[in-house]
Amino acid sequence: MVMRAMKVSWNIHYDFGEKYPSYVKIGMVDLETGEKFYKKSWRYTTKEKFIFSAEGNTVVFYDNTEMTKKVVKTEKRIDSVNYANTSIDDKSITVSDRFTIKVWNVETGSLIYTIINGKNGDYLTYTPEGFFTGTEWAMKNLVHIVDGMDVIGIDQVYDKLYRPDLVAAKMRGEDISEYAKEVNLASIVRSGNAPAVAIKNLPELSDSRDVTFDICVQNTGGGIGNVSIVLNGKTIRLSEGVASSKGEQKIFRHTVTLQNGQNKIEAFAMNSAGMIESRSASADVNWQGKTSKPNLYVLTVAVNKYRDKDLWLNYCVPDAASIEESFKKQQNGLYQNVCVYSLKDAEVTKEGLEQKFKELSSTVTADDVFVFFVSGHGTTYDDGDYYFIPVNFRYTNKTDIPLKAISKSDLTKNLSLIKAGKTLMMLDTCNSGSFFADSNKRGMGDKGIFERLSRATGHAILAAASDSQSAMEGYNGHGVFTYVLLDGLAGNADSDGDGFVTLTELSSYVENQVPELSYEKWGYEQVPQKELRRQDFPISEKLSE
Repeated sequence: MVMRAMKVSWNIHYDFGEKYPSYVKIGMVDLETGEKFYKKSWRYTTKEKFIFSAEGNTVVFYDNTEMTKKVVKTEKRIDSVNYANTSIDDKSITVSDRFTIKVWNVETGSLIYTIINGKNGDYLTYTPEGFFTGTEWAMKNLVHIVDGMDVIGIDQVYDKLYRPDLVAAKMRGEDISEYAKEVNLASIVRSGNAPAVAIKNLPELSDSRDVTFDICVQNTGGGIGNVSIVLNGKTIRLSEGVASSKGEQKIFRHTVTLQNGQNKIEAFAMNSAGMIESRSASADVNWQGKTSKPNLYVLTVAVNKYRDKDLWLNYCVPDAASIEESFKKQQNGLYQNVCVYSLKDAEVTKEGLEQKFKELSSTVTADDVFVFFVSGHGTTYDDGDYYFIPVNFRYTNKTDIPLKAISKSDLTKNLSLIKAGKTLMMLDTCNSGSFFADSNKRGMGDKGIFERLSRATGHAILAAASDSQSAMEGYNGHGVFTYVLLDGLAGNADSDGDGFVTLTELSSYVENQVPELSYEKWGYEQVPQKELRRQDFPISEKLSE
């Protein structure tokens, strides 16, 4: 309906000043037909450009300058609107009921994003393209995707659509269509059903520490991609895809080494497109027995001298050597033995890293602790995943990154070989911006990158920087992140004074000290990131002076 002219009268009930909208009661008259319009709750925007009403599951707003009417329906998520407002700049309209908030673009009438609120602060925010962020409980419980007769939990598309960075960009009004061209909710749903997974022949109580069981994976129409199990939070990759026909079942037999007490085993598989994860199968098994004093295995990977001289760094290799020396001092204390392995400069290739993990796999046991320290150039790609840049990487365009760099999938596969029950990754790597623009700084992207990497591998992570920040080099002969790590491991992170530095204490120390020291020296706060996967254990013992 087009309003050729409107005569507007209103009575203002509340006036919050020029910067905020006012609650109004409005009667409108179409001067051509004489038809009158009355609504229970009208509102006009700050600059009086738009007048709108929200009732039932529909939002109606009138352009007060062009005299046109637009209708926006809230779909089925909001049954009855009980609140409506506009942004200060009049660019968006927000409507909500008790649990759901939706925000539309005023000019186009298109939905920008939706927020669903749960109890106890849980929430899920998602865009029309399907990208989402939220709390762990909300991702498992608040939203499900219905595709015909199939229901997909939003956590089943976590690997592709969990993108806090893109949700934030959309909320800021940025165009994210470039990222949604290849991967979006519609394309993922069309990629085929996820397999059905079950765990069989696993006893509730095991007499042996090593227990063998079966993972049954059935092709339900979308093929069978990567098959993995998760033992006490650590991911173990069993297969990278297997040919199968619809309805066919494949059985994967695997043996794991249990920890003393209750052990949780989960299993899942991707469809062959790698887009949708199956619902996890899970089971508990109990083993009671003696464990050994742990050995500590440290693997450092560092590159200063890339083949591309423009990418050279100064402190990566010395930082790795300092980390090695710091942990060597822990022998005969917290650890029975400290075993150090390293890859430096020319040794840091995809093949070299894979071979080193295979070497470690025959040595590290379930009782041991494993620390993986990485220093050099890292980056992200359009898929939002983490990539570490090997020494022989040559950049011609951004598509080289997923093809030639060490990917999240590569790291997951390699770390699957490590049986240690307690693990920590420490990443001192740079983001893509500094990667190509300023090779004297190191850093890594937004928090979602580390959440995705930690979820994929099951390993705790401490990382050098957040968002687009860079981990500056040159603090007392180290990168500032490594400088604080060394200081904390030496005992200064022992906040409770019990003589041991736990993972939680170390992460808190790094979180507090790195921003302070970087701001003190450069006037810029470098903010480190952590994702501990609910792990906490002593990582070092405070040594006597």
